[in-house]
Amino acid sequence: DASLHASASSLELVIAGYGVAYAALLVLGGRRGDRSGRHRVFLGALAAFVVASLACGFAPTVGVLVAARIAQGATAALLIPQVLATFHHTLEGERKARAVALYGATSGIAAVVGQLVGGLLVRRGRSTRQARWIKQLRRGGHAATDVTKTASSKATKAATIST
Repeated sequence: DASLHASASSLELVIAGYGVAYAALLVLGGRRGDRSGRHRVFLGALAAFVVASLACGFAPTVGVLVAARIAQGATAALLIPQVLATFHHTLEGERKARAVALYGATSGIAAVVGQLVGGLLVRRGRSTRQARWIKQLRRGGHAATDVTKTASSKATKAATIST
């Protein structure tokens, strides 16, 4: 990338850093939610993910970008298990199966579309930095949706228990 003066191998680290951190810490993220509470871990990880995303957007060097992407992967490994555990603890039967299926389909489609849109933006003359900002905004929107769904699920469950 020209704006960061990054080599091809450095750019590979930007992608791989996220994936490795995410994969290595995913099980630990689920365990942390079990021990400390899903809601608390989710909110803390969401705040950390936002900070890591801002660091990605403002990264002045490729080294800072790699570190921020590793932080994003680590915080995503804390976030995702909380969402899935909430599905499993608050939904039953067909509703649970539908929620997990929709989550999986949406995640898969978003991963593919995000790569395609980012590539198109860079190819059409947008800087990689602009493409990163658009990607971070998309991720922030997904996170906000997850928070809303989690809060809505808690309210529904509380209303069901109290009646």
